[in-house]
Amino acid sequence: MKKIIFILLICSLSLFLNGCTSSTISDITGIELIYEVEYEITGTDTIDISYYSSNEEEITLENVSLPWSHSFIGKKGNKALVKYTKDTANETIITKLLINGNTRKKFIDKPEDSNLIVVVLDEI
Repeated sequence: MKKIIFILLICSLSLFLNGCTSSTISDITGIELIYEVEYEITGTDTIDISYYSSNEEEITLENVSLPWSHSFIGKKGNKALVKYTKDTANETIITKLLINGNTRKKFIDKPEDSNLIVVVLDEI
């Protein structure tokens, strides 16, 4: 019990002085942190999508109708990746990567490009 109080006191002091990150908490306590990761792609077209699942396996889907989303639980050190290709010349596509319900990255993609989002969860 004294150890937990000491850890909380150190983290509180660190937060007050420097900001306490989730990796600092994990390093001090030894508790593995998990994150809810969600990919969202909005638009009105059909696209091909590749994304990482919770075990960093790349999954590819073809001719996916938008809007599309996928969520999984990730651990510290996992990578979150989503990419797509499109054929239409007039489609604007919005891609979001949310971590624990908060938008981590957002791209508004104009025609002619493909989009790629990569985040390593221990950078959060």
